[in-house]
Amino acid sequence: MGSYCPPEGDHLEGLREPQGEASSVLCAIPLVWPGEERAATVIAGTYATACDRLVFFLASPDAATAAEARRVLGGLLPGASVVDLAAEWPAMLRDRAEALAAHGRQGVSGANQKDLLLFAHLASEANLEDWICRVETDSYFAPANFRRFVRGRQLSPEEDVYLGSLAYWHLHFEPRMVFNEQVQCLSRAATLRLGPAVRRAPWAETASYARCEVAPGHRGDIMLGLCLAEVGIVPFADVADRWGREYFLNYRMEDMALHAPYKAYGDLMPDPRHIESNAAIHWRGKAHIFMPCLASNQFWASPYPISFHDYKDADRLRHVHKVMLGQASCSGCPAGYEAKLARKESRSVSD
Repeated sequence: MGSYCPPEGDHLEGLREPQGEASSVLCAIPLVWPGEERAATVIAGTYATACDRLVFFLASPDAATAAEARRVLGGLLPGASVVDLAAEWPAMLRDRAEALAAHGRQGVSGANQKDLLLFAHLASEANLEDWICRVETDSYFAPANFRRFVRGRQLSPEEDVYLGSLAYWHLHFEPRMVFNEQVQCLSRAATLRLGPAVRRAPWAETASYARCEVAPGHRGDIMLGLCLAEVGIVPFADVADRWGREYFLNYRMEDMALHAPYKAYGDLMPDPRHIESNAAIHWRGKAHIFMPCLASNQFWASPYPISFHDYKDADRLRHVHKVMLGQASCSGCPAGYEAKLARKESRSVSD
């Protein structure tokens, strides 16, 4: 394993000069209505303004609830739309507030079903966008930085691409799973391959996480990975810059210091269910990414981050957006870290 850490300079980041037009991005938001109305309002007023299309996905208990959701959510942002997946798949678990984390998950969550079926629904559409990004309501997503990344990596929507925050060592120990359900982005080609696989997948009352299946639960990241694996699609591995700083972050921006890689390793690594820092889950198996610059890096997120996760208070998403716009500071971030959004008009990856 090499130990070369590049000198500072955006031109050394590792992204190539972008070619062609910027990609179109559909932001798919699985939502419980009306329990997550506040989150939807914040999303529509922040990062979703940079999405080419915003779609909220529900599993409404009845037609009246779905109609009210369309009226309210459709008015949050021009072009925003609402899809009631239960109208197409009436056997799916319906939305209920008690299944939300904010309510202590007193009920069984239908997130697994919704996360798969939204891709199946979109795969049946004509003129689908280049990239489909499923974003949880507690996550921040930067479409401008995502476009910058896929163009710089020269990723084509006509090829099977699966993007997100990678885990090599996690709860169920599956290799290379995009994890913790924050943001998963599929190319148009990957979505079109996934859709038929989901439609023919068996339905189950309880998720086994051993096959592609439509079942209740709240580990949609694992189920999505299983379904994609069954059609031969695995996560894209190159999601860090040349300094080992990642683009998809599975933690809050202000918690960056708590997730430094030197918190992930010790003389005796305990069982992951009994560790004090999630850094072990995040960095385990990624020594080849962080070791070259371990002695010099002060932070481990790209200055052009694509996502952050775990904002249970929707107002914190608004604050993160202000930080990205340069209108607020991140008090908990390591010294020198300044997150920013790529300029829309720029054709250079060193903007």
